[in-house]
Amino acid sequence: MPRKTIAFLGLFLVGLSLRASAQDDFEAWKKRRQQEYQNFRDERDREFAEFLKKHWEAFEVFKGQARDQIPKPATFPVAPDQPSPLQGYQDPSGRISPPTGEMTEIRPPEESVKEFFSLFEEENVPTQIAFFEGNYTFFRPGSLDELSLNGPPGNQAISDFWAAAAQSDYRKLVEQFEQFQKEVGLNDWGLVLACHQFAGTIFPGKKAETTLFTWFLLNQLGYDVRVGYDKRGVFLLLPIREAVFQLSFLRSEERKFYLVSLDGPAPSETSALYTYPTRHPKATRDVSLGMRKLPALGIAQTERRLAFSYLGKDYSLSISINRSLIDFFSTYPQTELAVYFETPLSAQAFNSLTAQLSEILSGMSTVEGTNFLLRLVQVAFAYEKDDVQFGRERPLFAEETLFYPFSDCEDRSIFYALLVRHFLGLEVVGVDYPGHVATAVGLGADFPGDFLEFSQRRFVICDPTYINADMGMAMPRFRDSKPNVIILAKSFQEL
Repeated sequence: MPRKTIAFLGLFLVGLSLRASAQDDFEAWKKRRQQEYQNFRDERDREFAEFLKKHWEAFEVFKGQARDQIPKPATFPVAPDQPSPLQGYQDPSGRISPPTGEMTEIRPPEESVKEFFSLFEEENVPTQIAFFEGNYTFFRPGSLDELSLNGPPGNQAISDFWAAAAQSDYRKLVEQFEQFQKEVGLNDWGLVLACHQFAGTIFPGKKAETTLFTWFLLNQLGYDVRVGYDKRGVFLLLPIREAVFQLSFLRSEERKFYLVSLDGPAPSETSALYTYPTRHPKATRDVSLGMRKLPALGIAQTERRLAFSYLGKDYSLSISINRSLIDFFSTYPQTELAVYFETPLSAQAFNSLTAQLSEILSGMSTVEGTNFLLRLVQVAFAYEKDDVQFGRERPLFAEETLFYPFSDCEDRSIFYALLVRHFLGLEVVGVDYPGHVATAVGLGADFPGDFLEFSQRRFVICDPTYINADMGMAMPRFRDSKPNVIILAKSFQEL
């Protein structure tokens, strides 16, 4: 072999050796860093367990607040036979070109989740949960079976539970839940439900242990969820970003923590709870109820038929609804109206509405389409107060309005705003009067009738509960009221 070739091979082998050595050094450095980080996390958990032994205080529990103190009427009026703002109006608006495309149906990602979870199968115990028509098998450390609350709830017992949970190899479980949230597209509330469902599977029939492990897991996922206790048991305390109504709460660090029960009615007669006054070092996030994209839940399809008349012509629509979403929405605490306004429909409902309404609206002017959709919502749904239908105040998401037999003013307004933004591309605001909710639509400065001015723009009142009222007709009893305005995105593409 020529000397040059031998020299070249020698240099090549030396290079390989140096590269291998550098790679070995990097891997060793990475392992050291990972171990240092692990030791740091272990130390934080130990310190927190020690903190829990001592630093509990009694906090006053406040009764949940009502969103609106003014009760809704048992029935809403029918508009009198009077001149409409539409009469004689020279409509300058252009023709509608409604959307015709379909939304892709989101299926539960069972296979991709299964593939990721299989990485954790070795030396772990399979635990299956059924989550809104989807089935998922997590792999958890077997040592979790030994967790229990030893004795009545108290500082020492809860500290011991935390310390024992922290000694398990819980980090692999945390990785699975992080991936599960990403794959299924869960918002924070959905993740809370999934963690609780998982904990209940490990500790069947043990409410205290289920609550405590849900708390532990959510803290390790970065949420500043806390627990409180009294002589009756242990309760989950959620720091919810949005306003929440009807749920009892306590105040800590100038924040509200809501008493949430995920397996039965929340306690209502509690005057005080013991809890700790500061967060775990890693738990920095509040829980958000916002849901601008729907999760990929299982499909359990049902149908709803809507029938109505407009300008002497009868219409009938058949709408598909995903029952899994209805079940998911039913778990929600009552929150601020903007959350409901900004939550879209399922692909099933969206596509069935688009297929039928786009054809009907095609060729109408924007003003005609706005009024047509208004009449649809006014007369295709039966009105009833929430306390009659549900026994309590309960705003509905748009999909729920399609599912339940009755709806009230905010439900209709939420659904109408969704239709106008999607089919007409117009800006809509919620109009929140004392005791009533309506909408207003941005149609330009020259449309006659009742309106409100907001952000230097004119929005025409469109009341989906004022039966047979045209756009620009406010309900007389609210015409002189000063409402709060709920700002919404112009379209769901902007969310």
